[in-house]
Amino acid sequence: MANFEEFKQKAADAAEVIAGKTVELAVKAADKTKVFARITKLTAENTADKERSKKVFEELGRLYYDAKKDCPDDFLAQSVAEQATILSRIADRNAEIAQLKSKQECCEDAEDAKFVEESEEAPAEEKCCGDCAAPDDETPKEE
Repeated sequence: MANFEEFKQKAADAAEVIAGKTVELAVKAADKTKVFARITKLTAENTADKERSKKVFEELGRLYYDAKKDCPDDFLAQSVAEQATILSRIADRNAEIAQLKSKQECCEDAEDAKFVEESEEAPAEEKCCGDCAAPDDETPKEE
């Protein structure tokens, strides 16, 4: 029986040690989780601030460009000229995109369109887009 009591005591001591280690590991895990959560929060805040900073720099650049585009300081003249060239290319592309979209909308019904040559003899409602022969929506229809 002494062996059983001794075994029982050792088991209780071992259970107490295990419980203590479990609590210790749980506390360490909670502490690490708090640290990782804080790191994640700080990283997210830094990312948001970096985006805000980019927007502020962009706005500063835009304000400077608008204010000085006609007479930039010497050290920024090349950048201002480059920006003007870029904006011009963007405007040209946007105009082409608008033209292509307009043509695409006009041509969407091309399969159903009447292929009528545009001429003075054709009634106004039958005048068509020169690219696809779709009726020209901008031509006023006579009632």
